[in-house]
Amino acid sequence: MLALLLVGSALTHAVWNALLKRQPSPQQATVGVTVYSGLAALLMGGSALWSGNIPAPAWHWGLGAGCMETAYFFTLGVALEAAPLSVVYPVVRGAAVILVWPVSLLVTGEGLNLSTTVGAGLVVAGLWLAGGGGHLSRRGLGAGLAAAVCVAFNHVAYRAGIAGGSPPTTIFALSMTVAMTLSLAREGGARLRTAWKAGIFSSPAVVLSGVLASVSFLLALAAMQSAGAGRVLTLRNLSIPFSVLLGWAGGERPTRPQVMGALLVTAGACLIR
Repeated sequence: MLALLLVGSALTHAVWNALLKRQPSPQQATVGVTVYSGLAALLMGGSALWSGNIPAPAWHWGLGAGCMETAYFFTLGVALEAAPLSVVYPVVRGAAVILVWPVSLLVTGEGLNLSTTVGAGLVVAGLWLAGGGGHLSRRGLGAGLAAAVCVAFNHVAYRAGIAGGSPPTTIFALSMTVAMTLSLAREGGARLRTAWKAGIFSSPAVVLSGVLASVSFLLALAAMQSAGAGRVLTLRNLSIPFSVLLGWAGGERPTRPQVMGALLVTAGACLIR
């Protein structure tokens, strides 16, 4: 069951990132993605928010995760405008894997064995290869690393909230409500009207991206009920092989490093226990 949850999470994550990259302005489109992701999260887990039936630790971690989700969507949009998805995605996910393990060990006490250590190392090496060595502009690299920090923090925060007694759908609804509110406030009325006139909020691709973003993370949170944040984040990087396959199906020709990187990520994932 754990494997199925994470494979589903990886596949939907690869799809929504690819849809976002194809938008004329990924940075502007992230506002719409955040809104639709928040609405989807509220539909699936919002009832507990109105009842107030959330343990105190989950409130703290959920609010923190919501702030970081806001920063994640923004920095991801900036990075995607500065470089191709095939470069940005591996840098963000690879740096997040490096960051999440020590934090998860300290905060949630997640165990680490030799097989998992080697597997995580192979995943990071595969991500580096898939990204062509991680060559980004200074702006793209800075935004990508900032997004990686957000990814690592959120996986640990959600895991801690679940361990504190919150159902996955509830803590995610709380987090995305915060993220949606902060994103709309950050944009302001004038920019939101511009985005509306540009068709950002009526774009089927943006709507689908938001829904898939929520589905992807809810599957990951369901996996966190029986696995630590480090393992879940590392295994979600099976989205790299999926992104290569999706590109190939769409007529792209993956490079040899991308194929080798995808194979390394897959091999590393098989070693994680």
